[in-house]
Amino acid sequence: MALGFGGESFLSNYSQLLGGLCSLSELRGASQAAQDLAIMQADHGCFPWQDCNVIGDGFATKLRAVCSHDRTIYILDYRYKCVGCPKAQGSKNRCFSSAHPKVLADLPPFIQRQYVEQFLVTHRGALDRVLYNLVRGLTIAGVAFALCARLIKESHALQFYACKETYLLYHEALQKSERSSIRNFFKPSNPASVGPSSTQGADPSPPQPAQITPIPDFGEFESGTGYRSYVPSTGYLTSVYLAEFESRKQWIHQQLVHVDGRYVKLDHTFKVCKMIRTADGKRAFLGVMTVMNEYGQIVFQKMTQTTSLDEVSGDFQKIRARYAAHGFQPMEIAWVDNPRTTSAKVKASLGVDLVLNDPLHALMLVSRTIPDDHSLKGLLMTRMSQAMFKTVEGDKALLVDYLRRSGLSEGDIVRKPAAYFKRHCRRVIPTATELVTRLDQVFQGLQYAYDTATGVTLFNKATTQAFINVLKLAEDGLLSDPLPVQEMFIQTGTWGGGIPRYTAIRGSSQLEGYHRHLALVLSGANNSPQLAHAQLSDHKVDWNRRAAIAKRGQRDYLISDLRRIERIKAASARLNMSDPYPEYVVLSFESNELFGCDGVLAGLDGDAVSSFEALREAELPEVVDDGGASLLEVDFDETKEPVVARFNPHAPPIEVPVATPTPTPSGATWPAELVPPRAAVTPSAVPRPGAQLRNTSGSLGGERFERFGVSAESTNISAFRTRQLLREALVRISKSEKFGCFAPLVSLVPPP
Repeated sequence: MALGFGGESFLSNYSQLLGGLCSLSELRGASQAAQDLAIMQADHGCFPWQDCNVIGDGFATKLRAVCSHDRTIYILDYRYKCVGCPKAQGSKNRCFSSAHPKVLADLPPFIQRQYVEQFLVTHRGALDRVLYNLVRGLTIAGVAFALCARLIKESHALQFYACKETYLLYHEALQKSERSSIRNFFKPSNPASVGPSSTQGADPSPPQPAQITPIPDFGEFESGTGYRSYVPSTGYLTSVYLAEFESRKQWIHQQLVHVDGRYVKLDHTFKVCKMIRTADGKRAFLGVMTVMNEYGQIVFQKMTQTTSLDEVSGDFQKIRARYAAHGFQPMEIAWVDNPRTTSAKVKASLGVDLVLNDPLHALMLVSRTIPDDHSLKGLLMTRMSQAMFKTVEGDKALLVDYLRRSGLSEGDIVRKPAAYFKRHCRRVIPTATELVTRLDQVFQGLQYAYDTATGVTLFNKATTQAFINVLKLAEDGLLSDPLPVQEMFIQTGTWGGGIPRYTAIRGSSQLEGYHRHLALVLSGANNSPQLAHAQLSDHKVDWNRRAAIAKRGQRDYLISDLRRIERIKAASARLNMSDPYPEYVVLSFESNELFGCDGVLAGLDGDAVSSFEALREAELPEVVDDGGASLLEVDFDETKEPVVARFNPHAPPIEVPVATPTPTPSGATWPAELVPPRAAVTPSAVPRPGAQLRNTSGSLGGERFERFGVSAESTNISAFRTRQLLREALVRISKSEKFGCFAPLVSLVPPP
């Protein structure tokens, strides 16, 4: 067969031709190579019918279009015919193409791999492998197939206009060359009037320029003649992706069943299932159950129709069988979102010894009861996070010593944000007794606070009950770290200066962060279960590969499809060569585990799953998938000014007054963190109604606090403590570069 897209040899017996279309002369030049290929194929006995008396029959009458990233490649097949074939009907001879699958399959491997690796051939068309790999990588990252098709079309159009411009510039140069020719510019219109026999005194005709050769039309991009670009449609790209996925399905299954882990997190997510629909427009699944190990790899994932663990208990038992068959260390600890109701089932199915509550979901119990627009929600979540996690002092001291050795001054180190130490230092959850005490201090400090802009208290009935539930979890030891700090963290590398880099086995927001990535894989709201299963499976394999590279020290081969590495190892073994990749283990294990939509796709032929038909959107459980991971990332650094990016100069001052309980005989009670030190807790020490801390004359800085209506001298409070008090009470403070001021400010005024 001849391939129209290059000048150099493509195969030893194939020819490549320049340009989008093959000219007739080029096709004739390739005929000898195709005939040589016919002889080689006949020598190998690679015809689909062994009894055929085969002779060459020239080139095919139609070209196969191959879409590349910016141009079209045309493949021209060579034909064979069998004379006197027993299967020939009547007087007709049996004909078949050199691109017949049986012919290609029997070619020498070194030729076959070059063709297969270059093109992904379908029934009538083909895609360039480079383009297909790019499309597959983009689609599992959330780029829609429709957008890929549009970008391919734009790339082809850019190439078309570049070729058209070059074509016109070439003819422009050609015309200039013709005009500059003496023969053309000085050729007379009447040659008989020039010469010895011409009549004396006759005026010769003025010279006329020769006729310029007309320029053939280059054609348009989408015309049926001329350039003839070929751009695949969205449906074609999707179909090719699904067909190619089937060839990798078994390999992907092998990759998934070889992931282990001693400490796991499991949870449902529901967002991604809202984008998976059957042919009649109904949702195919309710949720996705995911099991993640301590390295952030996916041990198990399956679409479910309910939130009950009974639906996946059989799959969990198959995971245990997988662990036993591979010799993996059994699971020991599992973190879930509600251990009180699921602990027994998780222990029975997964065989773990201990089931604990994920600390992130403990924070979410409280956060989901507070409106998002409440000005104190971020402060409460930050205080709870600070109470729940303790920084390992040894890590902080090691980091500070490294910063000093790096040349940073003490002032620079002090100005480092809290997020810097959080990212580089290990954080542990203290014992039950200490954790309850720390959380209770948060409650005592903010239980009376409310937002005067809306009049909504921070702790309503639901928030108070949720906080009590968190205290009960802490009291029962379901939140505290079950292992010493050395065993709660795995070293995955080093930062600069040899500072160890760790990852916690508990994960906290790790699984929730993966759920966010999972929701971005699918695009649109009407993905078929088959397409969703293929994309999510590809995403899991790529996710596990990157996690193994980052946290398990696996070698990065720079490709996601590692079957090529396996083929190289096999070829080296056949040649008795040393293994080029001894660290890579070829996986081969028979398993009947089901992942993704496996086992359910057969019943989704247009009808919704029977158990899901009656489920209405309003009946879906309330799930907080987004916002959860960000709860632990809100930083209110107590050592520096808090800054919020958004600023509304017309917003009213937001105050944080504290609802005062009924005074006791000993006097009014106030939350401890809002009472200035060395100030007597008496009714006289309570600010009178109307006395507020206001920003009246500029930015928050310096040691002069009279501008806020507070004098450090008159109140006998140090300037540093006054600044610290303001930082603790300030919740949503905005900085305006234009006006050089902070707004709004806070009030310590009790409600009237």
